[in-house]
Amino acid sequence: MTMSSRRTGAKLLNSLQTNNYPDSTGRVSPAPGEGACTPSISSPAVTIKSIGYAIIDYGFMAELDTPNQAPT
Repeated sequence: MTMSSRRTGAKLLNSLQTNNYPDSTGRVSPAPGEGACTPSISSPAVTIKSIGYAIIDYGFMAELDTPNQAPT
């Protein structure tokens, strides 16, 4: 999958603003509705979960998102 870095960075910022732990919750969530999410009746399912993985992985590789230490 290829995504422009500008668009991916914007999607990462949006994800970080709406979810405190997108890297964790995206990996744990089973994405039960993913199979039903299609752009049209004859199209295959949209792979929402893998797109989320790619956005978060890009953020870590580009050092746009770094792990935070848990408060003690």
